[in-house]
Amino acid sequence: MIDNIPSEQNTSDLVFPLEMRGSGLVNKPVILFTAFDKKENKPVKIFLPTPIGVSFGDKGEYSTMDLGVIGGMALGAGPKLSSINTENIRALAGSKLGVGEQTSFLTKQVKNPNTNTTFTANTLRTFAFNFKLIASSQEESEIIRQIHTRFRYYAYADMLENEDNILLNYPPVWTIKFMDMGTGEENKFIPRIFSTYLASCDSTFNAGGNMYYNNNAPLEIDMSLMFQETRTLTRKDIREMENDQLGNRGINENGNPTVSGAPNTNQLNTGVSEITGDVEAKPKRRGRRRN
Repeated sequence: MIDNIPSEQNTSDLVFPLEMRGSGLVNKPVILFTAFDKKENKPVKIFLPTPIGVSFGDKGEYSTMDLGVIGGMALGAGPKLSSINTENIRALAGSKLGVGEQTSFLTKQVKNPNTNTTFTANTLRTFAFNFKLIASSQEESEIIRQIHTRFRYYAYADMLENEDNILLNYPPVWTIKFMDMGTGEENKFIPRIFSTYLASCDSTFNAGGNMYYNNNAPLEIDMSLMFQETRTLTRKDIREMENDQLGNRGINENGNPTVSGAPNTNQLNTGVSEITGDVEAKPKRRGRRRN
């Protein structure tokens, strides 16, 4: 339930607006962004209202191939070369002898290019989210500052320790979940997203007017986030995500993208309610079952 939103004392989880901690938005959908910070060895969670205009682009890359005369005859007649008629032989001979264009002009006939569509690959999916964060108080302006800083921070790579700016660690992997505030579960009416990287974070301060609080905090921030999935997907990935077979899709105990399976329970709080952040005690049974 909404009352189980992380408390303000839990600095690892950021919730905006603050009224989401109360009971006023029980039936409002939210979006949960989770990044795994390897240095801090814990997930970083940001709760925001689900923005308008959430779009999904499931696409494939296609090209074309001209099979030509031989390819067309093979498709039409299979391996039976005896089915090749005289006109086909003439067309083929004309193209080999370099007089194909003249023959085509005189007979007003052209060779069928037998153009076919070829599949190349499915494309990497990208997701754009636009937020207008308007602070109703100085307290909320501080929450906005932390959320904005955190997104910007995790868009960058990190230098390895004891390295002279030679090698970089990848930015953290993110999961994006659309949550039902009434049940604390994922919204089944919005498709799932695989593990992602934060490709860009664009910000505009006070687009509606040059207004600041007494502590110089801007009244509003327009924030545009672009995420890209860690790899192209297959139909199996889509099926497993829809069937809830990838509970922690895309993040293992080292913060690396994964195909399936749950990460280490001690490091990623497997069995944790996404809303509460509290570990659910699940005792293990040992020994033989008594009859």
